[in-house]
Amino acid sequence: MVLGIQGALVLARATHDAAVFGRALARFEQRLRQPPVS
Repeated sequence: MVLGIQGALVLARATHDAAVFGRALARFEQRLRQPPVS
């Protein structure tokens, strides 16, 4: 299976977006778990 440069860029962007989304989700989950300190 030959992936062109376009395909590689799309794949890299998708992987990067997934990583960023996962990190944001983890941070959001942590914030939910910890009651805000006032």
